[in-house]
Amino acid sequence: MNNASASSSLKAAFSQCVQQVRNYDYHHYLCLLELPHNMQKAAFAVRALNVETARAMDVASDPRIGLMRLVWWQEAIDKI
Repeated sequence: MNNASASSSLKAAFSQCVQQVRNYDYHHYLCLLELPHNMQKAAFAVRALNVETARAMDVASDPRIGLMRLVWWQEAIDKI
């Protein structure tokens, strides 16, 4: 992946994080907008992760699928 496409992918990921927080955790979205700009990316990523894991069981059609989503997130975080 070259620098331009990597930068584009990161921008898209950040935009997705912001939208997740805005759609499902609006109060925190407003608070995060008040952070210094250099802190916002990390803060939005953490809050988006919180939204994803909090909603995992609600959006799954079967509780086992919800648990699989949570395990996937746990494994992804463990790799970091």
